[in-house]
Amino acid sequence: MTQTTEFTKQLIVNASLNPSITLDEILAHFEDKEIAQAAWYIAVELSHTFNLTTPTHEEILDNPKGQMRSLWVLWTGVKLARKQQEQGVQFSEGVKLAECLAGLQAPPQGHTLEFYPHQALGYLSKQDAWNNFDPKLLSRVIHKIEELGIRSDFGENNPNTGCEIITWANNRDYWYLRLEKCCDQTVESILALDTTIYTILREAKPEVIRLEGMQKDDRHVTYVLWWD
Repeated sequence: MTQTTEFTKQLIVNASLNPSITLDEILAHFEDKEIAQAAWYIAVELSHTFNLTTPTHEEILDNPKGQMRSLWVLWTGVKLARKQQEQGVQFSEGVKLAECLAGLQAPPQGHTLEFYPHQALGYLSKQDAWNNFDPKLLSRVIHKIEELGIRSDFGENNPNTGCEIITWANNRDYWYLRLEKCCDQTVESILALDTTIYTILREAKPEVIRLEGMQKDDRHVTYVLWWD
């Protein structure tokens, strides 16, 4: 394998394409044989999972870099479409929950509603403003937090890197931004963004923002937002 001394990412980890690697890195740091292996992995997934027509193994071997470029564009486009579909389903789930609880003082006393980000957006789309709380402002905040791209970080050669770790929760006049503490490196990545996260959360105009979950046994880093 032809790599520079500074480049340490592996192409394949646990029999899967490294989730942290980019197309440019593949083309710059790996030989044709390895690029062909990665391209074939993508082709098989596109064919079996999405029922798409893909190049044959021989066609990939004849032109590994060209086929990799084409397959990468198709693969990333398919993944984006699937992600958008999942987000649409989650948004609808949030809307349905809000409609089920309409007319009630939701959530019930002592209960907390938990959401994936787009479920929270659907739920908030059916909420009215009260006192100093504006659901539209919080929705914008949720979008901006998503744009930070905070994901699990187990290292560049771990297949579990890049998983979503954000959830939101609501208990009456409290909202919670929860980030899963899946490993020490992920916590370090979260805390490196602490100032940015605080700045974004302030745009929802809560009376209070406080950070919880910094004890070793806590499962989440949690930002608590409260409105009077």
